[in-house]
Amino acid sequence: MKIPELAILLVLTMTATAYAQDTLTPDEARAQMHSGSVKVRLGIALIGAGSLAIPITAAKGRSRTREGVVIAGAGTIAAGTYLVWRGAGEQRKAVGRALTFSAFVGRTTGIQVRKIW
Repeated sequence: MKIPELAILLVLTMTATAYAQDTLTPDEARAQMHSGSVKVRLGIALIGAGSLAIPITAAKGRSRTREGVVIAGAGTIAAGTYLVWRGAGEQRKAVGRALTFSAFVGRTTGIQVRKIW
């Protein structure tokens, strides 16, 4: 076997085994979609709570308390943003995983591996 043919065979074998482990059953996809939705909702709630905590306490006169609440509010907003990002990623993975292989023979010969996520 020639080196390029062996390399192509090796790449196809490795991608097929690596992505075969990533496929989800319909129940797993539904569970992952639900988990992503929960993370998105919780993240939006945290962003809202952090956004409300900062202006509500800014009306008070104490500067020490205000600084602590601003820092806590910014941390809450950052945590909520991270949860929204992770939840959206889980939803995307649950919906759109696909791996296709194509082979071309004729004037141009080639193999195409395409992953959609």
